[in-house]
Amino acid sequence: MNNKVFLRRMLALAFPIAMQNLLSSCGYLIDTAMVTSLGNVAISAIGVASRWSFLMNVTTFGVCSGCATLIAQSWGAGDHRTIRRTTGLALTAVCGIGLVYITMAQIFPAQMMAFFTGEQAVIEAGTGYIRIASLSILFSGLSLVVSTAVRSTEDVTTPFIASTFGVVSNCLLNYGLIYGNFGLPAMGLEGAAIATVVAMAIQLAI
Repeated sequence: MNNKVFLRRMLALAFPIAMQNLLSSCGYLIDTAMVTSLGNVAISAIGVASRWSFLMNVTTFGVCSGCATLIAQSWGAGDHRTIRRTTGLALTAVCGIGLVYITMAQIFPAQMMAFFTGEQAVIEAGTGYIRIASLSILFSGLSLVVSTAVRSTEDVTTPFIASTFGVVSNCLLNYGLIYGNFGLPAMGLEGAAIATVVAMAIQLAI
């Protein structure tokens, strides 16, 4: 604790990572907050759908945690080839997981909703949402892998900027697509799902 150089370096790395993780967890919270005026059924539908997304995010996080350890070790050793191979393996794993989830959401959206609730109104409202929002899992998963790789090579600024753009885009697109602002069509819950998908795609692109 007396090593001030180490503490400054640690905080310089830790603070942006903590802020990025906070922003990354805001996606479905933003959707929930911005559909409150649509009623309790809409809020419940997003809440139920987000449970599946949470499970997918936990799985992806596990893959990325292992990836981060290997990349950090390879970065310290100057082994860039292993960094690329590890990142490629993580991207492949996340693509596989994401595609399985998307396929299930396209074919069995009602059954996935019914797994967590028996209210028919919530199931019907959430079916369209989970079918569209499932596409964001692929973008968010790939974004997490890339940001993990970049952070493990001591660049914590780029992932933070990307997450910030993703959250801001999600807020603006939600405002437009849920309620029909900015000249966009009012699409309700499906608009919130589209906003999430586009925002995650923007974050991944950055």
